[in-house]
Amino acid sequence: MKFYSVHFTCDGGSSAGYKWFLSRRAAKEAIADWRANLADPDESATIKEWHIKPTKAGIVQALNLHASHPDNG
Repeated sequence: MKFYSVHFTCDGGSSAGYKWFLSRRAAKEAIADWRANLADPDESATIKEWHIKPTKAGIVQALNLHASHPDNG
């Protein structure tokens, strides 16, 4: 299975969060909508493509690798 994540950044590279999409087109549309409301030119967004095995084990592995962060608690 293929997914796309968009990493939004602001304030000189500080993370402004992530969003996940099922298509590159939807990811690009989200970036366009986000940029339409920007006031700071240092803010940016990048798209990354992810390939995840469509099994329980593959999904859990992907979540542990890509959707966790030590500061989540």
